Amino acid sequence: MAGIKIRAKEKNGITEFKALVEHPMETGNRKDSKGNIIPAQFIQEVVVKHGDKVVMTA
Repeated sequence: MAGIKIRAKEKNGITEFKALVEHPMETGNRKDSKGNIIPAQFIQEVVVKHGDKVVMTA
C-alpha cells in the first residue's frame, strides 16, 4: 500500500515539513510464484508544490 505522511510546522513565516513516503518498491530481481520477474519500481522524483508553485524537487 502506498501513502505519504506529512508533518508541518510554521514558525516566523517559515514552514518546515517532514514527509514519510511508503510505496511498494521492487528491485527488479525478484520473481513471482510463476517464475516471472517482478518489474522494478522506484521513486525517481519528488516534487513539492504550494498551490501551483514548485517549492522543492528531489
